[in-house]
Amino acid sequence: SQATGGTGPAPRPLRHHELLLDPAGRPVRWWRPVVSVLTLVIGVVAVWIAMMFSIDGLFPAVSDQVFDDAQPAGALTTNLMLAVPILAAIVATRLAYGRRPLRIVSVTGRLRWGWLGWCLAASSAVMLVAFVVGSVIDAASGQGRTGAGSSPQPYWQALLVITLLTTPRQCASEEFLCRGWLSQLMGSLTRRRIVSALLAGGIS
Repeated sequence: SQATGGTGPAPRPLRHHELLLDPAGRPVRWWRPVVSVLTLVIGVVAVWIAMMFSIDGLFPAVSDQVFDDAQPAGALTTNLMLAVPILAAIVATRLAYGRRPLRIVSVTGRLRWGWLGWCLAASSAVMLVAFVVGSVIDAASGQGRTGAGSSPQPYWQALLVITLLTTPRQCASEEFLCRGWLSQLMGSLTRRRIVSALLAGGIS
């Protein structure tokens, strides 16, 4: 998909990675990517530090579990920390470029729910097939058997709820950061698609 970038006319419709070019479709001034990077890094680190101090002060009983993903407190903290770049990328884009921040999501400036639904259905089908095949292989090799004294993972109910509610946000954060913000950041420096793609792909 394509869209025009900025507030003025562009020589041609801009692709997603080009949406932060200036209104004439040219690379932006050098300081804009610098401000964007600094805003994102400082914002993410500041929120992470605030989260750590808040957990230590408000929930001291679980403060020693925040880096243990096998514990509910650790799994929740990790996923929430990894979701922080979503907001940071939006703020960095708005502050540094003055553009509609949701252009990170798509050229339309909004989430395309229909396309998301198709992608979700396709990925769910692949995951289901992989799960079934893996279960069959484990059963055939005997790896799926449990001993008489085995017990389920402690807190598995809490871990399941945390996974269902927060892991999608953690996954979305990676897309916002690498496929959205970083791709457009590099695209704002050059109109050469190959160069911006290699730079963004190499860093991510």
